[in-house]
Amino acid sequence: MMVAIEDLNVHVDRRLAEAGFAGGVTTRAMGDMAQADNRARALERAGLASWPGCVLRQKHGSVVRALDAETEQSPEGDGWLLDAAGRVALVYVADCMPIFIWDRGGRAAALLHSGWRGTRANIAAAAVEALALRGVKPAELRAWVGPHAGACCYAVGSDFKALFRPESLEPRGGRLYLDLGKEAAAQLLEAGLSREAIAKSPACTVCGSEFFSFRRDKATRRMMAFLAKRHA
Repeated sequence: MMVAIEDLNVHVDRRLAEAGFAGGVTTRAMGDMAQADNRARALERAGLASWPGCVLRQKHGSVVRALDAETEQSPEGDGWLLDAAGRVALVYVADCMPIFIWDRGGRAAALLHSGWRGTRANIAAAAVEALALRGVKPAELRAWVGPHAGACCYAVGSDFKALFRPESLEPRGGRLYLDLGKEAAAQLLEAGLSREAIAKSPACTVCGSEFFSFRRDKATRRMMAFLAKRHA
C-alpha cells in the first residue's frame, strides 16, 4: 500500500490518489517543513502550488477543524477535515503519527497529527465521527498511518501501562515500548473501519535516517503531512 516516491521524497498510500486525493508525508531530503519556503517547494512538486496550505497550532489533543474557504490560518487543533478542493491541509510531524482517513468515494477526508497524547485522546475516533456527521459512514472509510516512531525505538515509562491497552505495549530488555501504530489501528477498528481498510507504514522515524526525529536528534525540525481533494 505504501511506496516512497523517489523523485518527490514523499511517502504516500496509493489508495489516496485512487479516491481523488493528493497527499503524503515529506522526508528530510525536502528540508525542514517549519520553513515556509520548504513548504512551498514541497507543495509545488506535489502539483499543489496554486492552492494555499493551511497549518494548525498543534496542541497534542483531539480537536479536528473543518477546512474550507473561510478557514483562518493556524487555528488550534491537531486535525483537519476537508470535503472541498482549493486548499491543502497540513500538519507537522517528527515522530508523531500522521493519520490519513478518507472516503473511498472521494467525498471527504481527514488528516491528523497524533502523538501519544493525541492517541490517548482518541483523535482518530473524533475524525471518524466528524466524517459521519458529513454523511460518510465508517464502513466507507479507509485509513493510513504514516511513518512515525515505531515500537522498535519508542521507549516509555511504566506509567503508560495505565494509558494504553496491553497489546500496544511491548516489554523488551527490561524496558517498555509503545506501538503507536497498533494502538491507532485498534482505535480505528473500534470506530467502525474494517480491518482491511487500515494500512500502516512500516517506517520508523527514529531509526530511519530519511526522517527528522526529535527523539533521536533532540532538534526541532519537521516533516509535513499534506492532504488535498483534487476535484470539487
